[in-house]
Amino acid sequence: MPKSNAVWSFVYEDGLWIPHRTPPADANTVRAVETFVLPFGTRAWSVQDGLAEWREGSRAHGIGYSLSTAGAAVKKVSEDEVELRDQYGQFENVVISAAEFEAMLEALAQAMIDRDPSSASP
Repeated sequence: MPKSNAVWSFVYEDGLWIPHRTPPADANTVRAVETFVLPFGTRAWSVQDGLAEWREGSRAHGIGYSLSTAGAAVKKVSEDEVELRDQYGQFENVVISAAEFEAMLEALAQAMIDRDPSSASP
């Protein structure tokens, strides 16, 4: 998979963080991201902790490492790719670049902090 130039952003609407991607992602990919991030709620610190756990675990355990939220899972399928994996029949599994996945979580945490700076602390 070539390096992704995708940029994710998030808008807070009706109590949920709605993902948007430039260039646009297909509906399944957007649903996969929505499902994965939903359990983080509005807590930036939770997203940051999850991202730190992902980075540490994927470095330590390599290909095959996975991390789950209550909504979905992510699995490292190659050095450069991850698969967002459905757990409840809400979307088809989707592969994106690992860099895009990490940048997406960073963007979500930043959007949460921008909206509510206190969300950065438990």
